[in-house]
Amino acid sequence: MNSIKSRIVSILFIAALFATTVPFALAFDEGMYMPDQIAKLPLKKLGFKIKASDIYNPNGGGLSDAIVRLSIGCSAEFVSPEGLILTNHHCGFSALVSASTPEKDLVLTGFDSKGRSGEIRAMDGAEPYSVQMTERSDDVTSRVLAGTENLSGEARDAAIAKNLEEITKAEQAKAPKGSSIRIVPLNNGYFYYLIQTSEIKDVRVVYAPPRNIGVFWRRPGQLRMDAPHGRLHVPPCIRCA
Repeated sequence: MNSIKSRIVSILFIAALFATTVPFALAFDEGMYMPDQIAKLPLKKLGFKIKASDIYNPNGGGLSDAIVRLSIGCSAEFVSPEGLILTNHHCGFSALVSASTPEKDLVLTGFDSKGRSGEIRAMDGAEPYSVQMTERSDDVTSRVLAGTENLSGEARDAAIAKNLEEITKAEQAKAPKGSSIRIVPLNNGYFYYLIQTSEIKDVRVVYAPPRNIGVFWRRPGQLRMDAPHGRLHVPPCIRCA
């Protein structure tokens, strides 16, 4: 009798576990996705009004083209055709500190260039800020994992490393002058993506709010920066030249 009860309890437990986990397993339309995966999502069904190609278009013109990466590791975005980009307040903190003096603390008071002639070079200590713009993003998983199907451990790692080196070298040779190629593993190596970027090295601070506004309620405000030559600005406002 006890054996039958134990089996019934076990069956009920498994059924309950299945019922609570399967819906989550099937909810594949939530999470983080690479740009080229967006078109496969049921966006229209979820009420999205614009097309997937309006977000990411491999031929250019999607909203993702406006997204850039600052050399200090922050993301930012173009907001004007003249190079204005916006980013979070803490992302321009080093630039404000570097431009401050004992008499004028720009972190505390904020900064307003009042025009291009008043913009200051964005520096992270002795190193200038730069901006990376993505020119190309390709799924190269099959190329990276080629020949590793029957390998494991160190042998598999060595084969992947060799493939990564060869692919990077071949793609770098084909890339436009000034562009850089890198291959990054995603989801612990389940995917590998080739990223081609170009870099803007003249980045200037245009505007930053005072500290009490920039860190209001512990949520960093925005900094505007400017990148004149590369058409880039950031809030704190930064411009890329």
